[in-house]
Amino acid sequence: MAIPKSGMLVKRQSVVHSEGIWTKMFDPPRLGPPTPERLDLTNLPKGVKPNPVPSVMQAAGYKGNLVAPFAEKRSLMHGMTMDTWDKGLPTQIVDRLNFFMFADDDLKSPFNTPVYPGPTLRMPRGAIFHCDTACQGPPPHTIHWHGIEPTPMNDGVGHCSFEVEGNYIYQWQPNFIGTYFYHCHRNTLQHFEYGLAGLCSSIRRMPIGLPSPPWTR
Repeated sequence: MAIPKSGMLVKRQSVVHSEGIWTKMFDPPRLGPPTPERLDLTNLPKGVKPNPVPSVMQAAGYKGNLVAPFAEKRSLMHGMTMDTWDKGLPTQIVDRLNFFMFADDDLKSPFNTPVYPGPTLRMPRGAIFHCDTACQGPPPHTIHWHGIEPTPMNDGVGHCSFEVEGNYIYQWQPNFIGTYFYHCHRNTLQHFEYGLAGLCSSIRRMPIGLPSPPWTR
């Protein structure tokens, strides 16, 4: 309810030099800001651990030298052409389809090639998860994480936060055990159909060994 002539004056915050921060549903910013609440991994609170999955994968021989410690990497690829399942029957007009797909640049060859669905992410419940995201091809892109409920800056719903043109490190903490879904939210239906989707799984504890690449199981 409005109070006429209350005598109170609420100053409006200036948007000068901050135009790219303010969100418009129809025109989201694309500055690709640094992760705002990125933790100091050398001085974590008691009981809170960084994401150990990349180090475990490296020890199992699936990753090379980690560029971003404690961080998974996801490249949103563009323009990967693949054969259709029928390899082009005589009645088939188009026998090759164009996909976008996810890739993990830290994985050793031949596992670092783009795949659909994207490589499965596995992390212990309560770990601090980082995903170093690189956008390949025409930008912008995002990664939206189902079931995780991170902060708005890390939720990946582009029109509600921002859209990534270059790199961004998503950060969140899985608090519930389960298997969830991640996908590009730039053009949700189109990019899902083009292959920009994968699974992320929050588990109770780290596995003792990795007998096979975890995204193949």
